[in-house]
Amino acid sequence: MKKILFLILFFQMQVFGYTKLDTFRNFGYQYYQEKNYAEAKKYLDSCVSLDPKNSDCLYYRAMLAMDEGDYQLARLALQGAIISNQNDYAAWTQLGICHTELKSYDTAQMCFQNAVRINSKDAKIYSNWARNQYLKGDKSHAEQLYGTAILMDDKNPKYFSDRAKIRTEIGMQKEAQEDIEIAENLSENKNSAENKSFNSNWFLLIFVLLFIAFFIFRRKKSKR
Repeated sequence: MKKILFLILFFQMQVFGYTKLDTFRNFGYQYYQEKNYAEAKKYLDSCVSLDPKNSDCLYYRAMLAMDEGDYQLARLALQGAIISNQNDYAAWTQLGICHTELKSYDTAQMCFQNAVRINSKDAKIYSNWARNQYLKGDKSHAEQLYGTAILMDDKNPKYFSDRAKIRTEIGMQKEAQEDIEIAENLSENKNSAENKSFNSNWFLLIFVLLFIAFFIFRRKKSKR
């Protein structure tokens, strides 16, 4: 399935006239998705070399560094992305995660607060902020933040299981058990939905291949 995406990217380059920067960014991101970090690093570094202030290239380079455990490099790249786009709440969130991993919990909290000011409806911000507060030792605040994350997204079993752990530690055993049961039910439903999604992806793949074949056929026909 992922190899087909490379064909789609090539198709976009030919039809829509993607720039060299677009190409490096897209291929770098695709290799990153495939966890081929060596190739991803090559393309993303080239992308940053072409435009050191490009927030997208810096953001994806930071994601790669985080996956490799290099939070210092990720922090620098994310700071560059934020300088280029101060309203990038995703970059603020990831910068907060970096500072959490670097045990700079107060700085991480400031990053999450900035992210919330830009987008107060993203559950991932609150869940990562909650983890930061838990590691900092503020379990009551962490429990509240997981509650906010659940209000934004009540279909994510991890939010319930993480809150259950905290609730157990602060003496809320009954509420923790309720969270555990909800998390188990959501996990079962998620597995069922993923199986259905796998089948629908095959239909999408066939449709894309037919569309590309039709386009190539029409293009060749028009040249005759």
